[in-house]
Amino acid sequence: MIRIATVFSGIGAIEHALDRMNLDHEIVFACDNGDVDILTKDIGMSIDDIQVELNQLSQTISAIRFNDAVQDLYKEQLAGMLSEAKLEYTTVCKKLDEIPSGVSLVTDILQCILKMTDIATGRRKEYTSFVSNLQP
Repeated sequence: MIRIATVFSGIGAIEHALDRMNLDHEIVFACDNGDVDILTKDIGMSIDDIQVELNQLSQTISAIRFNDAVQDLYKEQLAGMLSEAKLEYTTVCKKLDEIPSGVSLVTDILQCILKMTDIATGRRKEYTSFVSNLQP
């Protein structure tokens, strides 16, 4: 039996070809590019926005239900990657809490970056906006 995973092939295309060739097969994963844009989700830059996104991902993964041991492994893998992201988030939060109040380190670094001549225009606008939001 052929076990296959397809990405961006057109859902059903590979299955139809394997059926026509009378090859015994099992599709273990399939996706298509369709109208879903999974790579450009707009997540805010604040630490709170990241926490919200981590919580939403956690709920999404928890809601996944499979009746197959192999697919359950995929869910466990997703949960493991999310766990690593949450651990990194916690580490960053602890480091941020260690910064004394009134320190303008981020603003100072961004001001230095903005003085660079080879920074992309889009990034310059983002950083300028971020700096203006940080300043009292």
